[in-house]
Amino acid sequence: MSESTIDKTLMYLVAGLLIAGFVFLSILGMNTVARQAETAAAAEVEQVVEQVEIGSE
Repeated sequence: MSESTIDKTLMYLVAGLLIAGFVFLSILGMNTVARQAETAAAAEVEQVVEQVEIGSE
């Protein structure tokens, strides 16, 4: 292989790794956001249930 072919191969390899890393991090980030939203929703439901219980007493 000539040097330019090796350089292009390395460049594509690095670009591929960067894209794969970005996709991986964005998936992790979406999971974290979803988990935070789920926790907030659960806390809100719990609060409403407590208010209903207080109201029914």
